[in-house]
Amino acid sequence: MATKVSDIVVPEVLSAMISAQIPGQLAIAGTDRVVVLDNLKGKPGDRVKIPRWGAVGEFDELQEGVAMTPVNLTAQSVEAVVKEFGKSVEITELALLSSYEDPLKELASQFAKYAARAIDKELIAAANTTTLSHSVNSTINLDAIVDALSLFQDEQEDVVLVLHPKVYGDLRKLSEFKSHTQAASEVILKGSLGTVYGMPVVVSRFIPVTSGTPPTYTNMLLKKAALGLWYKKEMEVKTDQDILKRTTVIAANSIFACALFQLDPLPAAKLITQ
Repeated sequence: MATKVSDIVVPEVLSAMISAQIPGQLAIAGTDRVVVLDNLKGKPGDRVKIPRWGAVGEFDELQEGVAMTPVNLTAQSVEAVVKEFGKSVEITELALLSSYEDPLKELASQFAKYAARAIDKELIAAANTTTLSHSVNSTINLDAIVDALSLFQDEQEDVVLVLHPKVYGDLRKLSEFKSHTQAASEVILKGSLGTVYGMPVVVSRFIPVTSGTPPTYTNMLLKKAALGLWYKKEMEVKTDQDILKRTTVIAANSIFACALFQLDPLPAAKLITQ
């Protein structure tokens, strides 16, 4: 019996191949900066409100015999847009049967890479909604990093610095930057390229750039669990065949939303540099 295209293209297998490779391609979503959930409601294009508990405030100093004053546990919400991302590819039957290398393996690799980029891009956009911001009229410098970190007040530990590739080049020239070989005793965050003042440094091409002379770069400082990634549908692969053209169309898509995971205190800050 001749081998059929349907024997080669198994959507469930290809979907598993892609899903398995996505984590290794992620710059931000693959770290503890992001909380991943699968309870999203709504359809692509909807603006949904994601509820969050408000803070009850600091403990009060109590006096003997004086009753405490109850406060309310309130709910807040952050708005996020549900988005759908995907890609489709058409492959001829001849290519599938006679290719020197496995085209499906290559397709899975590329789908995983670009799916991860879509997620990272949306997470950076979500981080950019924070109102904590520090700006300097220069390239990145040590004082600017310290001032941006100070925006977190007394919660300055466990912060990751996410930089545009150009800004990362400027950072490497600073005395406090340490490559992983120089900072061997420190815990290395997945995907980071080094540290500055003990903060892991991650690079993302999706850091916002504002054109001008010179252009400015909105870099990010992210605390643990700063961002939320809510899935409506994780990566799914479907196929369809054209018997006249003798081709197979392979399509992959995912539906999700991204937003700040915390509101009080804000877990993300911007560092705007040249």
